[in-house]
Amino acid sequence: SSTRRGLARDMKRVERFCPLASGSKGNCSLLQTESATLLIDAGISMKELQKRLALVGSSLSDIDAIIVTHEHHDHIAGIKTLTSNYSIPVIANYLTAEAIVEALDTCPPFKIFTTGEPFSFKNLEIDTFSIQHDGVEPIALTIHTGARKIGICTDLGFITKTVIHKLKLCQLLLIEANHHPDSVLMSSRPDS
Repeated sequence: SSTRRGLARDMKRVERFCPLASGSKGNCSLLQTESATLLIDAGISMKELQKRLALVGSSLSDIDAIIVTHEHHDHIAGIKTLTSNYSIPVIANYLTAEAIVEALDTCPPFKIFTTGEPFSFKNLEIDTFSIQHDGVEPIALTIHTGARKIGICTDLGFITKTVIHKLKLCQLLLIEANHHPDSVLMSSRPDS
């Protein structure tokens, strides 16, 4: 009996990180800890998100917030419907929030951060940093859950010294790199 209670207690501490969608048709990842459940980006429809969350044993009612890396459609497509049906705040820097309002013609509840200044959300320590991409102020981030450091870089066009420095000591890393034809043509890679 005490072993089962101990196991149940340990099960509650399990952290999950699940990429739910990646690519030009939509980006979205789920991070779940004992006291916080976040979506990183919401670039898929609410209906599709519900299906994918169910596959990993979660639901929209579990979501505490959505962190947005940048304002491109494949990262924000589901925000308008999600925030109008659920009270989910959107965590973004000011320029990205402004671009979301313009792109979606709606103003979801925002929590604004300053890129480069760490902030806390529930039991998480979040550090954002600039990346090279064509959004108004695109970011990548690391999230310290207490047990581990998770790095998330979407649409990573170039690996800078800042990216290398910020991602040091990550136990888990999600990288989604975009295709940049000019860089490929200028590289020493063979045509094939």
